[in-house]
Amino acid sequence: MSTSGTIGSVTGSASLVGDEFTMAVNATYSGNNTKGVSTYQFNLDTSTLTGSFWSMTSATEVFTPWTYSSGQAALVSCDAPLAEFSSSCSDVFCDNDNDGYDGQLFGDGDCDDNNSTIYPGATEICGDGIDQDCSGADEVCPTDDNDLDNDNDGYNTDDCNDNNSTIYPGATEICGDGIDQDCSGEDLSCPVGSDTYTDNGNGTVTDTVTDLIWQQDGSDSTRNWQLSIESCRSLTLGGSSAWRLPNLDELVSLVDTSVSPKIDPIFTGTNTSDIYWSSTPGVDNADGAWGVSFATGDTIFGSKTRSKYYRCVR
Repeated sequence: MSTSGTIGSVTGSASLVGDEFTMAVNATYSGNNTKGVSTYQFNLDTSTLTGSFWSMTSATEVFTPWTYSSGQAALVSCDAPLAEFSSSCSDVFCDNDNDGYDGQLFGDGDCDDNNSTIYPGATEICGDGIDQDCSGADEVCPTDDNDLDNDNDGYNTDDCNDNNSTIYPGATEICGDGIDQDCSGEDLSCPVGSDTYTDNGNGTVTDTVTDLIWQQDGSDSTRNWQLSIESCRSLTLGGSSAWRLPNLDELVSLVDTSVSPKIDPIFTGTNTSDIYWSSTPGVDNADGAWGVSFATGDTIFGSKTRSKYYRCVR
C-alpha cells in the first residue's frame, strides 16, 4: 500500500499457517506506482501485525515493508476471513455480533464473531459442545460424586447420606432411632418419659420435641389409604380442623421400643393387630404406601387398597 495510493475493490483468497498470514489479491489500485488491476502478494505475521507486500504482475511495484493498523483499506471480508474476501468492511478488525470483541484473525480473539454469546471470558456451559469462552474447547462437566445429588433431595456436598432422600441438612430429626436425619453430626436424644409429651386435656397430645400435636386416641376402625387421608382432613378435634395424616418420619417418631405397644402410653386406643397408615406413598410402586406397626415398631409397606388404622396429626 503506497502512502499516496489507495486500494479500491479487493477480491481473492487468503490462508493462515501458524502466525503467517498470506493473501493473493486482485486489487484495483490507484497510486504513484501503478494504476489499474494488479495482483498483489501480502504477507503478514499475525503476532506482530508486520510484514510486506509487493506486486506480482507489475515490475514497477517493488517489495514494500508493511505494518497493519486499524483503519486501513479492507483486505479481508468480515464474514469469511480465511476464504474468499472483498472490500465489504472498513478494516479487518470487525465485530459482526456487537459483543465487544473483534474476530480472531487480527482482533480480540472472538472465536465466533456471528454469535454475541460467544467471546473470550463468556460464561462457559459444560457439556453442550460449544466453546463459549473461546478457551479452545468445551468445558467438561464434573463427574465427582461430591458434585452430584444422587437422591434428588436438593443437597449434595452437605448431604451426610446422598443415597437417602429423607436425610439432608434441616430434615426432621427423629430422636433415639440411631439415624442423623438432619446431618447435625449425631442422632437426637429423646427426652425421658413424660417430658416428651403433654396431655392437652382435649383429646390431643403435644410432642414437646417436634411440636407436633397428635390425636390422642387411635382410630377404632380401619380405612384404606385414601379414606384415611380424607378422614384426617375432615376431623375437628381440640378446637382445630387442620388435621392431616402424618408422613412416615412423623409417624416413626412416635415409636418407643421400651414399652409395649411400641408407643408412649399417653396415647390411648393404639391397636397392634395391624399397621397405622402414613401419608408417604411408595416411590417405585405407586400402588402402595408406608405405615408403622406399633406391635413391633417396624415400618411396613402395604397396598393402598387395604384397610389399616390411622392417627391424625397437625
